Amino acid sequence: MLEWIQNNVSDAALLWVAISVVSFVVTLVAIPLILVWIPEDYFLKSRRERPKLIKRHPVVRVTLTVIRNLIGYILILAGLVMLALPGQGLLTIFVGILLVNFPGRERMITWLLDLGKIHQTVDWMRAKAGKKPLILHEPDEH
Repeated sequence: MLEWIQNNVSDAALLWVAISVVSFVVTLVAIPLILVWIPEDYFLKSRRERPKLIKRHPVVRVTLTVIRNLIGYILILAGLVMLALPGQGLLTIFVGILLVNFPGRERMITWLLDLGKIHQTVDWMRAKAGKKPLILHEPDEH
């Protein structure tokens, strides 16, 4: 069987299969951990405060911001690939969006969660871990 694979399957195809398997396993473990780790009031405007990152040295702040955004964009791209390959594509895209910085990010994340399916899945994962569901809006908002 191994000989048949070596003769009939290209190295590029094997690489894509390996990437697919690794991304599936990593997202299967990492994405739920990240979504459970987020505090339930993470998306409330009243909770938002200046990040601790601002208090750091400018070089450290810029380096960490670049790394965070790079990881976020990699997750977004991996999530897009996972829409066709095995993996949790929508949740991976969602976590990638959580990490990147762009204007209107909070509104986009709340809009995505308001669509329902992602929010239901996230809250289901949180419930399995004994965490409270995410609160998307302030109590006085409708």
